[in-house]
Amino acid sequence: MEADALGGGEARGAGAAARAARALAVPHSAMVSVIFGMMALSFPLGAYVVFSAAAPGGGMVDHGYPLGSLGLFVAGLGIEVPADGLRLGDAFTALWCAYAAVFAVAALGPCRGLYAELSSAMGHGGARAAGGRAAGPPYENYMHAAVRWFAVLVLASAAAALLLSHAGVPTDPPPADDELLRFFEVAKAPLVEEVGFRVALVGVPLFLACSGEASARLLARALWHPHRHLPRTARTRRAAAALIAGTAAFFGVAHVVSGEPWGAGKLVQAAASGAILGWVYYRHGLAPAILVHWAANYFVFSYAYYVALATSTTAAAAFDHPLLQTLEGVFVVAGAVAAALVVLGRVAARASAHVGGGIVAPRPDPPAAPLPPAASLQRDAAPPGPSAARMAPRAGGGLLT
Repeated sequence: MEADALGGGEARGAGAAARAARALAVPHSAMVSVIFGMMALSFPLGAYVVFSAAAPGGGMVDHGYPLGSLGLFVAGLGIEVPADGLRLGDAFTALWCAYAAVFAVAALGPCRGLYAELSSAMGHGGARAAGGRAAGPPYENYMHAAVRWFAVLVLASAAAALLLSHAGVPTDPPPADDELLRFFEVAKAPLVEEVGFRVALVGVPLFLACSGEASARLLARALWHPHRHLPRTARTRRAAAALIAGTAAFFGVAHVVSGEPWGAGKLVQAAASGAILGWVYYRHGLAPAILVHWAANYFVFSYAYYVALATSTTAAAAFDHPLLQTLEGVFVVAGAVAAALVVLGRVAARASAHVGGGIVAPRPDPPAAPLPPAASLQRDAAPPGPSAARMAPRAGGGLLT
């Protein structure tokens, strides 16, 4: 009787979480759609900022400025690569094309497009909106994951900034020699840092520790999407958690001890962002991780610099403009809804697991149709190997620089 009562409570908890997720699924999908549209618009806005005749903030640098060198990250360590003859506009165009390609890939895959994913999220009571299990492809759309976790990152960053401000700990950015150069560095950081931090310091060590085989093809797949292509074991999860935590701490420290350091409070803010980016990389893949970082940098700053050009002011002052304030409010609300969906999805999944795990027996499924003899022999011959297991469906101012 006690077990029945406990199981009934778990079932009611799962039902309540599912109803709450269903109620949030529609506003979540609407906000994801709006943010996706604003992200797409940021591509021409950023290009306009770089190639406009007027430099943002009244600076002297334009798109023809010779860079001389490019700052890159290798395993989290900054290096300067000579780039004689490379102009700022050419380098920006290459970055712009790379991000546009990642954006298009993310909107279309890996299993279905963004709007098919959002329709499924609303049709399955918010389970897909929470990134959880539901009928359909085993992995959610890359863009859906990127927008959700970008909003969560904005929420976490805003909360950290508020707490640090109340504590009197500064999070000021380093001084900029020129506004357009700063925008270029902000635009370059997502691609450079996701490869230099997440791939080099999470993906590669995780593959070496947990893959169990030496294969160039598996290495490429595991670095693109670790959770999908590495063994789903407790050892892998523990190793991923340790690597994500260590890389997040390193990411935070790098922001305050680099050649152009931020205020001391940026350590906490960047470490929290690094933990989110590391989780997104491990669970959802490199494309969503790049896009989350890109959204926190290029997407947000393209609107800020466009406002700076339109109002003849600086980017720092543009963040106080009503447009930027409104955008931040939208992102924070979207982050709160996305975080609530994640929590509700975990609560519902845990309650459902308890109900079916021996506390109360679930309602039995209808009897399956008998298998033909050949299929029965094939079923009883041997369990599927690792390759077959991998093919089976599985569950699923500025912020960064």
